[in-house]
Amino acid sequence: MEEQPITVHRIRSGAREYRVVRSAPGPGRLVLRDEHHWMTLYADRPGLARLLALWSLAARSPHTLLYLPLRGRPMPDGPLPGPVSEAGQPGLDLVLAHHSLGFRPSAWKEVRARLGPGRPQRTGTPDTEFTVRSGRAERFHHAEFRDHLHFATAAGTLFVTASAPAFRDAGAELRSLLADAPAVHHRHYRRHPDLPEVPVYQHVCVELSTAPTRHGDLHGPFLPGMLHVQYCPEWAY
Repeated sequence: MEEQPITVHRIRSGAREYRVVRSAPGPGRLVLRDEHHWMTLYADRPGLARLLALWSLAARSPHTLLYLPLRGRPMPDGPLPGPVSEAGQPGLDLVLAHHSLGFRPSAWKEVRARLGPGRPQRTGTPDTEFTVRSGRAERFHHAEFRDHLHFATAAGTLFVTASAPAFRDAGAELRSLLADAPAVHHRHYRRHPDLPEVPVYQHVCVELSTAPTRHGDLHGPFLPGMLHVQYCPEWAY
C-alpha cells in the first residue's frame, strides 16, 4: 500500500462538529476544471494515487469530509490527450462526503476558513480495495437504483456525495485507470508523421456519472453530470 500524507482536523460549526481530512501537498499533479456540462480532473500517475487514497477513505469513513485542495494549480503543459474548454472556469477544490453526513455545501466556506494546521497522518489505498466490481453499470439506469454519485458546486469546490457502494464502484474505475493508463499510453504513444517533434497521445480516462434524472434538468439549478478523470502522462511546470 502506497501511503499518502494527510492532515486531520476537528471543526465545530454551530451545533455540529466535523472531522475533515485534508490531502497534504505531496507527489503528483492534479487540477480540477469546470468544463460547463462536466468537470474534468487532470492527473498524472502519482496524482491519481493521491486521489485514490482519498477516495478509499470516502468509501470507509461516512462521518468525514475528505478535502483535496486544488485551486490555483496550473494546467498541464504541452499537448493534452483531449480538448480543454477555453471558456472553462477557474480551478476548483474537491470534497468527498458520504450522503448520510448531510453536509450542506453552502456551509463549506466557513468550515474551510477555520481549518488550522491539523494533525499530520498518513493513509493509503489497501491492496484489496476497489478490486471487485459490483455490476453497477448493469443497474445504473434502473428506476430503483440509488447508489449514484451526486455533484454540487459551492465556494470554488466540487462536492461529490454518495453512498459507500457508489464510492467503491467509482473507486474500482479509478483504480483501473491508475493501473492501466501508463501501459495504454506507452503502447499508443506515437509521433505525428509530418510533425515528428509533436507527440500524439492516446486519450485515457474514466467518466464518473451522476444519476441520469439529475442531469440536464432545465427547470432547476444546473448540476454537473459527470466527473471526467483524464490521465496526463507528460506534465511539467
